[in-house]
Amino acid sequence: MAELSARLRDKGYSESVSTSVIDRLKELNYLDDAAVARQWARSYAVNNLWGDRKIAYRLREMGIGSELVDDAIAEIRQEFPQRKAVIGIIRKRFPGRLTGRSISAKDEQRLVRHLLSKGFSPPLIFEVLAEPAEEDDSAEGQ
Repeated sequence: MAELSARLRDKGYSESVSTSVIDRLKELNYLDDAAVARQWARSYAVNNLWGDRKIAYRLREMGIGSELVDDAIAEIRQEFPQRKAVIGIIRKRFPGRLTGRSISAKDEQRLVRHLLSKGFSPPLIFEVLAEPAEEDDSAEGQ
């Protein structure tokens, strides 16, 4: 709603007109910040593989309240945990890293910086990176 209010103000509408328009849209159930927060949180988590910090920052930037942001993130993390996103990113950028093949220290630092930029917390990143390598099933049967 904050985004719509700002756009109406930018278009030259008075505060009272903006308020009445927003109130009417809410009355008709056309505006629902909770639904918007859930939709964007899901999109950012699943499609962009963002961590909670980056999702929260972006949603707050959109003018969504902290409580709705926290609820939306908690809901999406039931379905798509951050750990799953971190593993997905590692698989994509350094596929061998999860199956025991080592990568250079420089690449490891690059990976950590990338995960931090995606909004994941350092403890989660290092916890996932410290886990033992997965079994590589691709070589079996050959």
